[in-house]
Amino acid sequence: MGEVPCLDLRGVTKTFRVGLRRRRRPALKGVSLQVRCGEIVGLIGPNGAGKTTLMKVALGLLRPDEGAGWVMGHPMGSRAARRRLGYQPEQPYFYPSLKVAETLSLFCGLCGLRGARARARLEWAAGLCGLQSVLDRRVKDLSKGWLQRLGLATALVSNPGMLFLDEPLSGLDPEARILVKALIADLAVEGRGVLMSSHILPDVEQLASRIVLLRDGEVIASGTPDELIGEGEDLEGVFARALRRRSGEAA
Repeated sequence: MGEVPCLDLRGVTKTFRVGLRRRRRPALKGVSLQVRCGEIVGLIGPNGAGKTTLMKVALGLLRPDEGAGWVMGHPMGSRAARRRLGYQPEQPYFYPSLKVAETLSLFCGLCGLRGARARARLEWAAGLCGLQSVLDRRVKDLSKGWLQRLGLATALVSNPGMLFLDEPLSGLDPEARILVKALIADLAVEGRGVLMSSHILPDVEQLASRIVLLRDGEVIASGTPDELIGEGEDLEGVFARALRRRSGEAA
């Protein structure tokens, strides 16, 4: 048998009821996707394509209408799956009056870590994300870039095998972008799976070993950067070409 993927989604469908008449609006339409351990998969698409919904289904925060999925070999949404994953939302929210160290300590506690183990994991995650200099600063005093780093650190305190990163590079200054991109690459080298959603296409092109393009809840293109990007083209060109082709098919 082959190696178990860090993430394996098969035929995932999700609809929401919207409007006064509560009509069903499809958000995901039979999406299948795999992330192998040690691989970074870039998830791209226009606003409303279903990227965040897909992540929330895989995390077990939303139940799919159809389809199934596994995280580190465990059914998505199960306690065993949740113990093996880490999630950085696009807009992380923390208690503003807590200090950075207290916030990380809180998340360690939520992961079941106590005492010396919690302190060691806190120091490890803070060191990876370059937070040592702001551990005594209150969350309300952090810039968006520091909040993004803190969000990534909280996703790492469980030492996850599978990471879900929703716009992890948004709002970072150039120095922080270099640090976080190197960190994401290193996490994959360690054997972790990474599903990264981003609107910053050059970063996806640089980091991802495979790219999945979503539109209207469907996968309309998928492959390695070499397979998707033609000569003299970049990922923005692939994105525009795929959307035009899809629009032509719809017409």
